[in-house]
Amino acid sequence: MARKLLISIILLIGIIFLVGCRTNKNNIDTSVDTDKQVTNTPSPDDTDTPDMLSDSEDKSQIDGPSTTSGTLLLAFTGVGENRRYGYIDEEGSNIIEPQYTLASDFNDGRAVVDDNGRKLVIDQEGNTIYEGQYDIEDYQNGLATIWDSVEGEFLKGFIDIYGNVIISPRYKEASGFDEKGKAYVSLEYGFYGIIDKKGELLESYEIVDGDRYPVELVDGYIIYSYTNTGLLGVMDYKGTLIGEPKYGRIQYLGNDIFAVYELDEDNYVINYTNPAALMNSKGEELSDFIFHDISYFNNGYASATNSRSTYFIDERGNVAEDLPQFEGRGTLELV
Repeated sequence: MARKLLISIILLIGIIFLVGCRTNKNNIDTSVDTDKQVTNTPSPDDTDTPDMLSDSEDKSQIDGPSTTSGTLLLAFTGVGENRRYGYIDEEGSNIIEPQYTLASDFNDGRAVVDDNGRKLVIDQEGNTIYEGQYDIEDYQNGLATIWDSVEGEFLKGFIDIYGNVIISPRYKEASGFDEKGKAYVSLEYGFYGIIDKKGELLESYEIVDGDRYPVELVDGYIIYSYTNTGLLGVMDYKGTLIGEPKYGRIQYLGNDIFAVYELDEDNYVINYTNPAALMNSKGEELSDFIFHDISYFNNGYASATNSRSTYFIDERGNVAEDLPQFEGRGTLELV
């Protein structure tokens, strides 16, 4: 099968391609010291990156207007506090000048950016579609999750690609909508359900467990913190436990696969440079703790690195020998 391969990879000869800092929530990363915070895997030498770097490719289709032909790639200039994000085309020409302090890839023809504290949704010409006071998550299947303060409580709702509020903020937690037009939500502590794009409740379940505090809800799974130890585990939205709560970080990769990370045994804290193992929806560890910079699964493959080389892995954690491998550390993507 012919595949178009977009390569963003660190080369040892001095030109470095790697994944930039994103607000992408599709790739959920939760750690034991988070208070409902979501972060992405940091690169250990992130601040040493040279000037212009490209990121991953927009893979989405939307029903709304097409503003730019071709693919826009996330890119940035500068390092540290001076880093600014923009977008380039496949030829490397600047389409949206680097100006944002944080930015995501385009999904559904929209990107979520941070302009010095302003939370914005932009189109492929850089026009502002929506501005929110609090966090905005990446678009999935035509809708994006927004946060807002309602009577002193932070709740989640949804906007469409035009910036219209489709479902007002009312949920304690909410995942993005899947291809079937369904999303998983937490109505209140201990109550979970499935809604459609009109906000109609299709199913609901009550989970009462004082030993497990929900940290993140994604794709029908609840990442929770076990109160006795503070370690993380996974259960489904009906309350069925998946494996043991024994991890310092858990990152959802799609396709019912998780990246799981151990705590540093010496000081019982998170070491963000620790490698990950793969875990399936049965709680089975599919690999040793050997992978860094694991991407979201796409067409059955994810990018990973062992810090010496970068390659694709399948859903069993096996290196895809029939796909390209490169020396150095970075990210690959099949589109």
